[in-house]
Amino acid sequence: MLPLLLVAAALTLATGDLADAAVILLVITVNTTAGYIQEVKAEHAVAALSAGSDSTAPTPDELSCRGPFGPPRRA
Repeated sequence: MLPLLLVAAALTLATGDLADAAVILLVITVNTTAGYIQEVKAEHAVAALSAGSDSTAPTPDELSCRGPFGPPRRA
């Protein structure tokens, strides 16, 4: 979408319509800024999730053969 808007801005400038070109360039700026902010927030979220993960959790092989409600009852 960005290349299309850049071409539109260039064509609008070439035809001499400065107001429309300014609006298109403003849309490009706002879109780019919003995308950058979204990317930074996503990186922070991934970093927070990575920091909160427990790397010492047992693997399935290390767990005993107990069900989700504790060890089986003996009759």
